[in-house]
Amino acid sequence: MIKTFKIGEEAVGGVIQVSTRHRNVFEIKAIDSKTKLVVVWRFAYGFEELETFVEGISTPYWANKIVEHFKNKLNK
Repeated sequence: MIKTFKIGEEAVGGVIQVSTRHRNVFEIKAIDSKTKLVVVWRFAYGFEELETFVEGISTPYWANKIVEHFKNKLNK
């Protein structure tokens, strides 16, 4: 599953894209909204690491919102 969050100036690049892998592994990309180039990317192993990394490239509000989105989708 891939989800793109268009955050704007509150995030590095303005767009954060998170895709799920097996066993709660996430690939996170910060994408520049104008050039569509990947500025930063990383794998996160678990929800805690996902939230910590997204807080580093965005705000705690968006980190919490992204983590909650994936917790809700993956627990169904």
